[in-house]
Amino acid sequence: MSNHYYLVLFINKEEVDALTDLEVIEWWRKINQGPDVIQRFIDGEKLSKVHYELIAEIVFKWRNRLENISWFMPALNEPIQRTKTGSRKISLLSGKNFSAKLI
Repeated sequence: MSNHYYLVLFINKEEVDALTDLEVIEWWRKINQGPDVIQRFIDGEKLSKVHYELIAEIVFKWRNRLENISWFMPALNEPIQRTKTGSRKISLLSGKNFSAKLI
């Protein structure tokens, strides 16, 4: 069936937990946007204590999501669903035995 795909996923929780806050931000932003305060943090802009607390909360939430396959699947499915048949995006996952390191 051309409209189905099968994945075998493994999330290395220890590796995710060992990521720095900046690495978590980099991983998350590979597939998602982030709030403006995150970009300002990356740019090295001087921020208030409240901003740093907000960034810590955001990074904590993102770290938990990076460990959760339930958050990965919608990110994978959304671009596929945006095409008419999905065949253009699925072709990027070509091959019977496709694998990629998520984290």
